Amino acid sequence: MLRGDPEPGVREVASWALVQRGPEAFDAVAGHLADPDADVRRQMAHVLGKLADPRGVDPLAALLSDPAPEVAAKAAFALGQLGGEDAVAALAGALGRGTATQRATVVTALGRLGSLRASRPDALGAAPAVADVHDRQGGLDRQGARGPRSDAARAAVAVLAFGDPAARADAAETLGLLDDPAALGALAAAASDPVEEVRLAALMALASLPGAAPTLAARADAEGRTGMLARALAARAR
Repeated sequence: MLRGDPEPGVREVASWALVQRGPEAFDAVAGHLADPDADVRRQMAHVLGKLADPRGVDPLAALLSDPAPEVAAKAAFALGQLGGEDAVAALAGALGRGTATQRATVVTALGRLGSLRASRPDALGAAPAVADVHDRQGGLDRQGARGPRSDAARAAVAVLAFGDPAARADAAETLGLLDDPAALGALAAAASDPVEEVRLAALMALASLPGAAPTLAARADAEGRTGMLARALAARAR
């Protein structure tokens, strides 16, 4: 029914029926993730998010690189529904990749996971430990304050320090959504990033955090759009 019926409504009903079966539907759903029809792959990613089965993280992470942008975006959304350290790691690795819609979906999904607590500091696998990021950047941890509160915030801080420019910009935007005061140090450093896209994203994120007014004011004399945005945000923060 998922492949043979051209009616989207019929496919949606079939997807709903799979969700109602719960975990026992996992194998059937996973078997459709390599379907040549992008719409089927997208619907199956949707179902995996609804099933809330942790086994769905790995196949959804693989779909983040799907050639169809709508499939990759749905996989990111579903990972945000599943949660957990592995989902955070997969989403963090996808920051800055794909179309504007894909990038926005990954950022939003990480933002949804901001309330999750990390049980180990190496959730990013090969990425540097977040504690090391704070040590190198002179962030709040060196001042004795608590580090970022969630897996998502720790992951975003690490990407902000060591990712490529697009990933750093998306990591800054993610930290703005997470509203974690412990990210202030990392965002303050990013406000002086050599890439304008990163600087602007960091300034916008800083504007959502309490106590960021001095940092915004310090960038008010910067040239171009960076200074213009910093001045506007600093005035609003007073």
